[in-house]
Amino acid sequence: MPIRLRLRLQVVLAAAVVLLLASTTLLFLPAEYLPSDYIPFNVFGSSSPSRPAASLDLHPEPSSSSLSEVYRDLLPDLRIPSSLQRYPLLYNRLHAFLSRPIRSRDNATLINEIKCPRALSNRLATPYQQFDYAASWKAEVTEETIRKKRVEMVRYLADIVERGEDVVWNASKAESNGRLQQAGILSDVNLDISRRWPLSHKPTPSRGFVTAAGNGDTLQRLLTMLRIMRKHRKVDLPFEIWTYPDEISTSSDEYVELTEQLGATVHVARELSKDSGAWKNYQIKGQAMVASLFQEIIFLDSDNIPLRDPTHLFESKRYKENGRAAFWPDLSKDHVDNAIWRIIGDECDLDLWSFESGQMVIDKAGNHGLNLAALHLASYFQENHKFWFNLCAGDKDMFRWAFRALDIPFAVSPMWAAPLGHLNEEDHRRFWTGPARGLCTDLDTWDSEPRLQDEVAQHQHVELQMLSDLPEFAGFEDMFFNEGGRAGG
Repeated sequence: MPIRLRLRLQVVLAAAVVLLLASTTLLFLPAEYLPSDYIPFNVFGSSSPSRPAASLDLHPEPSSSSLSEVYRDLLPDLRIPSSLQRYPLLYNRLHAFLSRPIRSRDNATLINEIKCPRALSNRLATPYQQFDYAASWKAEVTEETIRKKRVEMVRYLADIVERGEDVVWNASKAESNGRLQQAGILSDVNLDISRRWPLSHKPTPSRGFVTAAGNGDTLQRLLTMLRIMRKHRKVDLPFEIWTYPDEISTSSDEYVELTEQLGATVHVARELSKDSGAWKNYQIKGQAMVASLFQEIIFLDSDNIPLRDPTHLFESKRYKENGRAAFWPDLSKDHVDNAIWRIIGDECDLDLWSFESGQMVIDKAGNHGLNLAALHLASYFQENHKFWFNLCAGDKDMFRWAFRALDIPFAVSPMWAAPLGHLNEEDHRRFWTGPARGLCTDLDTWDSEPRLQDEVAQHQHVELQMLSDLPEFAGFEDMFFNEGGRAGG
């Protein structure tokens, strides 16, 4: 029987261990349980993201109009850096971005509360947004801050171009660089990898999986995920593992298993360093995806365990038709007072949930090459995380706002996270949710055009459907623990 669950994040997290995302779990079920165009564009079935992306003029001339005088002290000639003129499409998108209104906090509040009523926004935002970061939004994000941060984003892209790198996908150059980079990486990592793991896509595949791991917990979870993917899901696409310097020893048993037995390559993000005072160091994800050898990427967190081969996501109709980028929602929405609305130049609305970045599907060539520029912007946000993470928890929404800054489309799954089950202390810390022994039985499903009776209900409830009897769940728990999985991370 379907049940309803009030979306109160703190209750969900306190009541259950979230090991598998329901979005991922249902997503990876056999095809007969899913429509061929599974990934919908919007959580509530609408046909566009929170702010419709502008249409793309594929053969534009760089904008000749000057920027607003408010940028004179930062860009004296009121022009975007000339190095970006080689990418007219990107140049014009950045010009439009800098031309968005710069609103004071009071002015933004009046506008934003029209679509984001404060009482409703307070219920949908997480507590840390309302209490932990609200003071910094007020004190740190002035109109001057908005101007400076927008120009920083543009200059970050210009600096990359001036170093001789591409910020918009260049297929011919990427293929040439990929062959050279692949040879260098394989010589550094494992000369025999192509013989030890007979991948079907070599020497320079265009598709693959990317993940980030390195410390003890993430490394153990990664081994479990890769064992399941290779041995049980029979996934043969290559895996890249990105790590911080000095995290994975090349002489360790884990490294040998990852590279020689499971056919992964290990890459070190040498330009990044850990923040010793941070709860988690999320800032590696953006650079990993930018630097990856693959054009099309499925990014998976180390604790994300598919129930079937996830490579079918590359063939999703919605992914292909909406910028070739697909994301999954989290359980909260950005607060009406969040300064990110002002910096990006958007008006607050409640159409989209925040992102859950444990899984993403992105083609760098998507949106006519601008997806790569969006990934560079996400890397900028993450490299400067001490400011930007106060606007979004961790890395998760940095990808969303990078796409919004460039005004390019993306797809969003309609599936929320759901608990795999409660820890059962009396059964060796396995899971319990009744007869299914803690398998992910509560998965929300929407029809193609879901509509609830009133606006408040639409944003507070999620339909859940019991799927515990599906045969694909049978044996999963034993397989998970047999391959080194651990409850609670």
